[in-house]
Amino acid sequence: MPRGLATILCVDDDPDTLLLLRTTFSVQGFTVLTALNGREALVRLHEAPVDVVIMDLEMPVMGGLETIEAIRSSHETHAIPVLVVSGAADREGLLVQALQAGANDYLSKPYNPTSLLRRVEILVDLHHLHRERSQAVREMAGAASHELSQPATALLGHLELLVAQLPALPPDVQTHIHRAHAAALDLAVLIKRIQKIEEHRTVPYLDNRRIVDIGGQGQPQRGAPFAEEYQASLRETDTRPGVTP
Repeated sequence: MPRGLATILCVDDDPDTLLLLRTTFSVQGFTVLTALNGREALVRLHEAPVDVVIMDLEMPVMGGLETIEAIRSSHETHAIPVLVVSGAADREGLLVQALQAGANDYLSKPYNPTSLLRRVEILVDLHHLHRERSQAVREMAGAASHELSQPATALLGHLELLVAQLPALPPDVQTHIHRAHAAALDLAVLIKRIQKIEEHRTVPYLDNRRIVDIGGQGQPQRGAPFAEEYQASLRETDTRPGVTP
């Protein structure tokens, strides 16, 4: 994704740190928003689209851990990647809690600017890819549910006519009609679930494959978004010649 199209939200209670982050990413072509605490950050996230949040942990008013949990619990923001940059005294314990709350990664202060930029670029690309996949999934789900609805409605209607005539039919035929009618009702429920698909979210399937999660679309997905893809991309760049971790 071109940097000029990406927006980063930097959250830190230290104005000097925010100025440094703004300068670092602005000269690279990113649009940079800032917030002095978690409460301000949540307001910014609902004011404009954001591709990555860079988050300190120890802040007044609303700290980093609480903010990450709020981001992950909101349907509008749960897929936005969060990178923690912190110099907290209880560094190890807080960083573990941040990852458990849904942060994608962390860097300790003082950090390597090149490493920070590389991580942000990976997260921006993955967030953009997630949005593209979600758009494609929504379009496919809309087409599939539209094409399935008419024959499924006709099938259910004919089966309901047969159900009304059950007393006049042999017991074994009644059993088959009941089963077919129950299956048609299940199909109608499935089509409604397909209609509600809004984003690219997958679950494990057979032979190490993954399929689109139909049942879990109604609730925000907890945990860091696209965590496996991020780690794979990070490992790939780490093995390139001249790349500094």
